Amino acid sequence: MRILYVNVIEQHRGWGAEYFVDRGLRELGYSTHNIDYRAHRWTLSRHLARAPEFDVLLLQRGDRFPLALVRACRRPRLYWATELVARRRDQDLLLRSGLFDHVFVRSRPCLEAIIRRGWIPADRVSVLLSGFDQELYRKLPGVPKDIDVLFVGSLTSRRRAVLSRLTRTYRVAVGKAFSEELVRLFNRSKIVLNIHAEDHLDTETRVFEALGCGSFLLSERLSQESPFVSGEHLVEVNSIEAMVDAIGNYLEADEARRRIAAAGHLEARARHTWLERARQIADVMSDALARNPPAGPAFDHRAVRAFGRAEVLWNLLRVARTLPEIVRRGFSRLLP
Repeated sequence: MRILYVNVIEQHRGWGAEYFVDRGLRELGYSTHNIDYRAHRWTLSRHLARAPEFDVLLLQRGDRFPLALVRACRRPRLYWATELVARRRDQDLLLRSGLFDHVFVRSRPCLEAIIRRGWIPADRVSVLLSGFDQELYRKLPGVPKDIDVLFVGSLTSRRRAVLSRLTRTYRVAVGKAFSEELVRLFNRSKIVLNIHAEDHLDTETRVFEALGCGSFLLSERLSQESPFVSGEHLVEVNSIEAMVDAIGNYLEADEARRRIAAAGHLEARARHTWLERARQIADVMSDALARNPPAGPAFDHRAVRAFGRAEVLWNLLRVARTLPEIVRRGFSRLLP
């Protein structure tokens, strides 16, 4: 199976879900060709026209991706909406377009909201959980646990408020990290916190990454599709005051903390890697392909060329909008 994978792989190279899923698809024996739609937003038609022959289109994220180019595709089309529907509204046009053979969403509430609104039939949408890369997110032998409590992530106003309460009682290391730096921080920490960015339940990618590193994870209540059992694989709490108490308890309970962390690590590695998610995506692709085998060109090239002419106009308008600033800067360099 040959896959045209449209995503933001250049922006997220080395750490993003698309990077790991693409590698997983290749490990499973599939051929992929990636196009980063953000990096090439103003020349998409040219990149699509030059794409090698493919059997299935997979669009991931897709904020403001042109519906005309999706419509021009004559192969099975799948969409992976990686953000919560309640939070990322620039997915709405794609979700309600009716152009996709199947749509993956982040959570059960996302799925229920889409079906309730009549955007997608129930048999064409499913939940695809996050995952982690087992080669990157791993236990590091011999690393001392010199951080009591760690939170890593972007600091929304809600997270700032929660951390402000926690730091009145405990030393909490707060930072933003990716890749190997994040792996080392997870390995150094006795307790890793999961705090929701907003007032929406979620099962964040960080949950899987922390468990992949063998960390003890203490989280606010996760969304209902979480595959992990509180008290067995991690610990969930229902309030910030309960989190305060749990931190104190588990900083003292070394054996319980190690036991839960070990069980979470085994569960994550057994069922929740990005390789496993790639396998799930490929299974749905194969079903879609069986129902709609390739016939004729992969794209309606007339529609792609028409969109290309519109791209030329948009680029000219972009240049026209920035021309006064370019001229001003040019003159400012000439002035003494």
